[in-house]
Amino acid sequence: MDVPDDLKVAAVAAGCTVGLSLTLRYGLDVDANIFVRLLPLGVYFLYLFAKDALSETAFGETVTWYAVTVLTTVGALLFYAV
Repeated sequence: MDVPDDLKVAAVAAGCTVGLSLTLRYGLDVDANIFVRLLPLGVYFLYLFAKDALSETAFGETVTWYAVTVLTTVGALLFYAV
């Protein structure tokens, strides 16, 4: 079964969103703003609207969007951890 690229990026964004929210709340004991907790979903929506325009660049690859989503999540965690 071939899974569409949109669904793969959505799964990574959903996993990162849940992981970010749980880590901030229970791991770091931080009550972060809702916009911070939804940052990975923001990257996914950016992917949805920009994927056609950026298809000829490195941002046209789904692996790049996986990395951007994970790096955004790690960046938010580091911001609150430090």
